Amino acid sequence: MAETKELFAPTEKEALRRYKSHKSSDPFPEIPAALLSSAHIQAYIAETGMIFPYSPAEDPDEEKITSASLIMTVGPEVLYWESQKNVFYDKDKQWYHPNLNKNEAITLRPNSITFLRPAERFNMPDYIAARFNLRVRHVHRGLLLGTGPLLDPGYKGYPMIPVHNLTENEYVLRVGEKFINVEFTKISNVDLTGKDLGDNYNFKYLKNRGRTLDYNFTRYIDKNVPQRKVKSSLSSVLDDAKQAVEKIKTIFKWSFVPVLVAVIGVIYGGYRLTVSATDTINAARDRIDQQAELETKVQDVHKSLPKLQKEMTALTSQTTRMENSHLVVTQSLTSELDLMKREIELIKESIEQIDAEAQQKNSGVENRKSSE
Repeated sequence: MAETKELFAPTEKEALRRYKSHKSSDPFPEIPAALLSSAHIQAYIAETGMIFPYSPAEDPDEEKITSASLIMTVGPEVLYWESQKNVFYDKDKQWYHPNLNKNEAITLRPNSITFLRPAERFNMPDYIAARFNLRVRHVHRGLLLGTGPLLDPGYKGYPMIPVHNLTENEYVLRVGEKFINVEFTKISNVDLTGKDLGDNYNFKYLKNRGRTLDYNFTRYIDKNVPQRKVKSSLSSVLDDAKQAVEKIKTIFKWSFVPVLVAVIGVIYGGYRLTVSATDTINAARDRIDQQAELETKVQDVHKSLPKLQKEMTALTSQTTRMENSHLVVTQSLTSELDLMKREIELIKESIEQIDAEAQQKNSGVENRKSSE
């Protein structure tokens, strides 16, 4: 075991030296791109210093390597906000402890968000990414971290982790306690720079900017959070309820009537909150019903489209037939008209011939009368 421990960086300075040496040069190119197993995780930690501190534990029960992940522990830094309210003032107080002692307790208040960090530092090379989540025991007890935040290749530093206590009870963690499980994935070959994609694709691997995120929590909040605080809305409601109770206790010392007024105020506030929530729910239901009705109408339109298309096709065919029939009738009438014109011309010719014959006969009769 002692010989194995010597493979790992004994100091942070040595870990950073190994990281810089292998940041862009994979010491184990034969390991395929995949989720790393326990042996491969240990090999990369030893060779690249991607996690510090780490060394195998002599007691198997204390070992932090699992079959496909590394267990990290609670670090010494904690940040949260808590309401400081009484009769005279109302504000949120920031609590920041940068250097807690080993085994010191960190109390996560009910329905609150607390920022923690692991005790171990990340130095991710350009070819490995990491994803982490809470240990299952913490999740089953009502803590929530998120959906597995991703640390890109090239990330350096301590991630700032928001932990939400979803329960109505306080939850105690201790510095050095097993906290998160981290899995490591070796990404696909970055040295090919797109050459394995063929001639049609000239895409290249984009390296992480590799900024060192060694900010303390307060500096990070000031730099990235405009409102300068991150607080659960549920904890605000609880703080308001506590404030109301404190007001009732204070006022009760002086008069019963003000106490009654305060109680009525609390009840009225709860009533208004309930009414507001009910209105919101009803509005949401109405929007859902309207959307469902629109979807039904759209479906009915889609269902009627084939029928309409058939009717349009039938009308088009009928129109074509009528046009063809009209053309035939027109041609037939034209032929009959031509025939009638011909017959009229023949009749005219016959009448003219009869008139000519009649004139000849009249002329002959007149000649005979003149001779007599």
